[in-house]
Amino acid sequence: MNKLLQAKIAGVRVLKLRGEITEDNFSFFVRGVNHALRFMGLQYDADNHAVIDATDAMYDYSNDDLKNAQLTQLAFFKRGFFLVTVTVENAGELPIELKDESEIIREL
Repeated sequence: MNKLLQAKIAGVRVLKLRGEITEDNFSFFVRGVNHALRFMGLQYDADNHAVIDATDAMYDYSNDDLKNAQLTQLAFFKRGFFLVTVTVENAGELPIELKDESEIIREL
């Protein structure tokens, strides 16, 4: 599943490289990806373009600061979050905590 997620994330990364999305929007996308991956003890390492085991330095996400994000930034965060959620769900591996968090993210 990690390789599938890496491939899907790479598709959005290509859009950034082509200049079709901004660095800021890509950053919010990766943040959404990592927010979802943390429920499985994983994270996306943007420097190496790989889904890896989470480290102690992993950021602790708060949904409160997303309420102040611009609409475009929030959209990219959700895009990243739900890319992971749908991929994991289709693989039949959706943790209940991630499913619960999906409801909260959907409401933002």
